[in-house]
Amino acid sequence: MSPGLLAMGIWSVVLLAVIVAFVIALGASALGTLSSRAAADGTLRRVALLLDARYVDRREIPWYRRPHRSGAVDGVFGEFGYVVRVMPANAADVDGLAVVRIRSRWDRRLSDGGTETVAYTSKELWHWPDRADPEVLASFVRESVYGVAHGVRTGNDSPAGGDQG
Repeated sequence: MSPGLLAMGIWSVVLLAVIVAFVIALGASALGTLSSRAAADGTLRRVALLLDARYVDRREIPWYRRPHRSGAVDGVFGEFGYVVRVMPANAADVDGLAVVRIRSRWDRRLSDGGTETVAYTSKELWHWPDRADPEVLASFVRESVYGVAHGVRTGNDSPAGGDQG
């Protein structure tokens, strides 16, 4: 084997090792620190208490649907079910926002024709960790579900969207 080919092989292995280490570090940073995850879980537990809903630990969720940072709040409001999650820091355009996924429990059509809708908080209303008030998030969830129940859109239905009237 020629010395030039051997040197290229060694540099290729080194480059691959650097790339793998970077990807692993990026994935680990997306999880956040243990204290930040514990704080997010505590916030979601308080939201669950305020909404008379169930806090779901992230380990209870199948790995392929598991949120990266914290658990979720799973609740029912009339004929609608909802799930509240905090988006991870590496989520484009929605990092730190709370997302509320609202679905019809009996597969009835919503006003937009679907059986499920999603509402994101705005950064001015609720954002992790700087504006993470559990009472504000619980109120946002109530308003969002109530709005869907009555055919009125509330919150942002897309990360870049504005308030829906």
